[in-house]
Amino acid sequence: TLGGAPTGGVLQGINRNGTFVGEGWESSGITGYYGSNGAYTSQIVLPDITSPYIRPRSINDSNEVVGFYYSGENHGFVLDNGVATAVNYVVTDPNLISTYGSTVTGTFLEGVNNAGLITGVWTDANGNQKAFLTSPDPTTFTDINVPGATWAQDFGLNNLNDVVVSTDIGSFIYNPATSPGVPPGTAVFLPLPVSGTTDTFQFQFNVVTN
Repeated sequence: TLGGAPTGGVLQGINRNGTFVGEGWESSGITGYYGSNGAYTSQIVLPDITSPYIRPRSINDSNEVVGFYYSGENHGFVLDNGVATAVNYVVTDPNLISTYGSTVTGTFLEGVNNAGLITGVWTDANGNQKAFLTSPDPTTFTDINVPGATWAQDFGLNNLNDVVVSTDIGSFIYNPATSPGVPPGTAVFLPLPVSGTTDTFQFQFNVVTN
């Protein structure tokens, strides 16, 4: 609620402390905001970034927020301790350049865990979406390539660095290095089949350890 009245928009992420982020839809654009206890608390402001569309997607337990904003095209952002950093994916993989080209038309940050690992998606000139990871340096990217997939999206991840990935050939759990018995740097994909469907979509999950 905003001033006791329901707000139009979408809630996107919440941390263990109960602080959540969302986006409010207004005639002038889309405004990102913080909330707690079921109510709006304050607007999300990105210092030195001007945009009528600010769309937060995730918040971790340190209140680090990731999302994207529009300014000519979509750019990712990381908001940490009052400092906003714009994030723009750069294609460096020769195989991706050969298949999709080097033009990036949008960068979208979708999830962040307590270690600061960030999931994101970039789009090419033809609108194909590809998944990546970034952090702690948001200028360094790790591509998530699913063999045989034309597009891939990664939305949520947990504190074990398990990432949920949706593609045009199915949904997967990806882990960059931390699965038991897997050599560091080895990608692990675990398919998640859904009976009777041609497309499956995974958004977010959590693993609780004691």
